[in-house]
Amino acid sequence: FEVLFEEFARRAEELPRLFDPEAPAVALRPSVAALKRSIALLSGTEGVRGQEPTAEEVFLAPGAFGWAYQYWNSEEKDRVFERVRTQKGAKIEGADIIAATQLYTEPYMVKFLVQNSLGALWTWMHPESRLPEGWEHYVPDADCVPAGKRSVREITFLDPAMGSGHFHLEAFDLLYAMHEEEARAAGREPVPREICAAILNENLFGIDLDERAVEIGMAALWMKAKERAPELEASDFKAFHEHFVATNIRLQHGKDHLESFLRKHPEDEQLRAALELVFEGLESAHELGSLVQIEAPVERELRRLQEGAEAGRGKPVQKDFFQPTLRQGELPIGVESFEAWKAKALERLKAHFASEAEAADPAQAFFGRSAGKALGLFDLLSRRYDVVAANPPYMGSKNMGPTLKRYVEKHYAPGRRDLYAAFILRCRELALPSGRVAMVTQQSWMFLRSFADLRAVEEENLGHVGEGECRGLLRDTTIETLAHLGPGAFGEIGGEVVNIVCFTLANAPPGPEHRLTAFRLIGPKGPEEKEGLLRRAIAGMKQGAEARSVSAR
Repeated sequence: FEVLFEEFARRAEELPRLFDPEAPAVALRPSVAALKRSIALLSGTEGVRGQEPTAEEVFLAPGAFGWAYQYWNSEEKDRVFERVRTQKGAKIEGADIIAATQLYTEPYMVKFLVQNSLGALWTWMHPESRLPEGWEHYVPDADCVPAGKRSVREITFLDPAMGSGHFHLEAFDLLYAMHEEEARAAGREPVPREICAAILNENLFGIDLDERAVEIGMAALWMKAKERAPELEASDFKAFHEHFVATNIRLQHGKDHLESFLRKHPEDEQLRAALELVFEGLESAHELGSLVQIEAPVERELRRLQEGAEAGRGKPVQKDFFQPTLRQGELPIGVESFEAWKAKALERLKAHFASEAEAADPAQAFFGRSAGKALGLFDLLSRRYDVVAANPPYMGSKNMGPTLKRYVEKHYAPGRRDLYAAFILRCRELALPSGRVAMVTQQSWMFLRSFADLRAVEEENLGHVGEGECRGLLRDTTIETLAHLGPGAFGEIGGEVVNIVCFTLANAPPGPEHRLTAFRLIGPKGPEEKEGLLRRAIAGMKQGAEARSVSAR
């Protein structure tokens, strides 16, 4: 134990949430016998139930932590579904949502989705790029929506249901190559330490219900970065820790928690209503995760403050919180913009609750930690991203607990039949205009009548759709690539239990001549066969594209 805790203290400098020696979970030490058994299994001196001992190769896979964690939770998952099956009226709610919906994405799905969203974005900005030549799952002739050219440091990638970070690991590799290509194009030699720091601090963001999964994802990214740049230090990626948030947040009811903060910072008194909205909106974040729509009501309150202050001035009014290019008027709180408010007031709030987290009183310390996470979540949900990629949780409405079901019905009506469908709508909201959404979901949204409005609101009903409300994916977005995989796409799920589709779309209405590129692979029985056929189909398209290019020259 002494050796382990010394190492924890060293590693905590880089991954404080995972290796904090003072964390409550770490205080629950296993028995000496259990510790010895664990070390023997990990070091390969003993095997599990007659199997071969662990080989070194097991530890080389970037996603090994995540897959191990999924198996770790398999008994809990079985318990939840057995209860739902055998107990009349049983629902999946609270912490059980994590176990019931945890299904990590097959590597070929991850590659297809990331390469045809993040990769497609880069290819459109840099048509001369040679990077797509190494992307085996990239569709070369897909009809893509244009994207404005800018530096790779400005590209943002979010997974709002990140699990242990499988999408982030693939995105890291693509982003690293993009940084290298951009540097060489500018006549600079790529510096691995600078590239890794930029990716961790500026490009990648993630949210999940499960705090341990988030910690594992961050550890996997950190290890990938250290492989590229062994000299990377903790001081190189401080913002990284703010960009990954677990929503296991427990906030007590009432508004007293703001009083001490406002006494210290009376200049923020006029923001009281907006701050109360933040905390009230996040009271159920432990069940809702990224589905929490907290940024919109806060925006409305801030806009109300601004419009009230400008009523007698005749100055322009900010109409969209998420469009920094629009000119903003003055705010009554003495800051120049909404973004300035976020940068200043949120930092003051975080500092305040961080000090509370160190308090001797356990209740005060617990609330301080939860409030800090709540503010971090609000910050991430207030942003808009170039790429939003996810394998969202799958759960039919009949299994949802009352809190989750009511919220989904109110805020995500076209997707209310299943949690994954609500996430499709949420991912659209979190993406920038003309940004990309890349998802692996069940196929039912493409066919069933209960998802008709999610696909496209009927022409005669469009007059009843309010401004900004969903008119359907076929009307509001441009579906660019789609792989209909059907049953057997996941190695861990057999039969017809889960029928899958992977798709990428641009967050902009389709043009009149748009054509999507689709692959129908429902016949093959397993993930290996499906991936093989998908790769061969894409390779054939690439050969055709090369032949046309040669002919044109």
